[in-house]
Amino acid sequence: MEAFKYSLLGSLSHEIKEIISEHSIFSVTDELGRIEYVNNDYCEILEQDANMLIGETHELLKSHLHANKVYADLWRTIKAGEKWNGILSDSSYTGKQFWLDATIIPIKNKLDKTISYVGVYNDVTKYHLQNIQLQERNSIHLKYKSIYESINAGIIVVADNEGNIIEWNKGAEIAFGYSKVEIIGYPLTILINKKIRNIKQLLRTINKTQNSENVNTIEMVCMRKNGEEFPVEFTLNTLNVNGTVFYSAVVLDITRRKKAEEELKEKTKNLELFLYRISHDLKAPFSTAEGLLDLLKNEEKSERIESLTSMLETTIKGGDKLIKSLSEASINSCSKDEFEQIDFNNIIKNVLKMFSGSKNFELFEVNIDVDKCQSYNSNPELLCSIFQNLIHNAIKYSKKPTKKHVPCINISVKELRGEVFISVSDNGQGISESDVEKIFDLYYRSAHENIPGNGLGLYIVKNIIENLKGKISVKSVINKGTRFRIKLPILK
Repeated sequence: MEAFKYSLLGSLSHEIKEIISEHSIFSVTDELGRIEYVNNDYCEILEQDANMLIGETHELLKSHLHANKVYADLWRTIKAGEKWNGILSDSSYTGKQFWLDATIIPIKNKLDKTISYVGVYNDVTKYHLQNIQLQERNSIHLKYKSIYESINAGIIVVADNEGNIIEWNKGAEIAFGYSKVEIIGYPLTILINKKIRNIKQLLRTINKTQNSENVNTIEMVCMRKNGEEFPVEFTLNTLNVNGTVFYSAVVLDITRRKKAEEELKEKTKNLELFLYRISHDLKAPFSTAEGLLDLLKNEEKSERIESLTSMLETTIKGGDKLIKSLSEASINSCSKDEFEQIDFNNIIKNVLKMFSGSKNFELFEVNIDVDKCQSYNSNPELLCSIFQNLIHNAIKYSKKPTKKHVPCINISVKELRGEVFISVSDNGQGISESDVEKIFDLYYRSAHENIPGNGLGLYIVKNIIENLKGKISVKSVINKGTRFRIKLPILK
């Protein structure tokens, strides 16, 4: 067999020998496409022994009857006695697909009849796969770039690792007033207020805000081409594509929302003044009712007198609560501008004393952890109202004490990095998910119809906190409890 092989190779022309010596993968096939010779490198790529291949049909060359355009062209070319070159694909014995840059040359005898074909191959699998991936990426890129650029409902800006704008959608063009030609290549920070000069400073600002507020999206001010500023919700994502860093900014214009919030604040302010007047106007008739009650108590007792007395006591008691709630709801409008240093321990102690007579309160476990916040100045009446409402809620929505369940209220006050953090939590009935988003609304009450209340408490709390430039959040699980978290800035 080896003698046959070398004899065959010896009969090849000098040109063919040079080609074979320059390439490591080659084969010899007869005029019908049956393999007569393959070298070791060819065996390796097919993952088969040469003895298994000799005499078999050359799968790589397929058949001259094959309908595929590539093979139809290949056989038409070599049958015409011409050299063919192109990319051919096949699978190894274990199923691994490979691609070869193939050159097929017809070998003729002295009678000018083709007696065999020499195939010389270069393994280009690695480059072919890379090319396929690149084509797919380009196809996806072109597809999504077209979609992305046509979006005008959202504002999307992409910047390179130095913070220079490289992509710009229709929404961004409408919002900022620059055309794509005008903005590409300019720093992303050209769109943001002048205090932020480069991408590193922008990232620091975003990270600082996100760490302190635990949010993914921050509010900031952007600037149009004409110099007009407008409020936005701003999200900046870092993308790593094949080792290259890009920044994707998603921006939402919230001008309308801010305007609506300002209008609501003005309405709320007017409502507070209205509540304040109502609370004062209601005091007179209830004072008259109290006087009438005193007179009735001095009358000779009878069933009718006792009935009237009971009715008046209930009415006055309810009226006192309503007047107090209305007064608290308007406390922001009539509170003093003069602040003083706050003693949180003293405020909490006094509030708890107010509730000491509440039903089963002696069975409550109250845990207090308060830092000395020596640098925090505010109005003690406002702080007292916050704790009073939150602790009252914890008591009101507690679960009945049993041998297995002890009602618990945890109160924490900490000062950290120029802010005061307050937490009031309980292990009570909890608030349903559908109610959580509404509990701060005016006059909103939860589904606990059997529990008395007027729906003003948490509205008052939120109002006070926002007037103190703070924020409040709540997390609750039904039958496990509720936690209110408050953040108040220490104003210089």
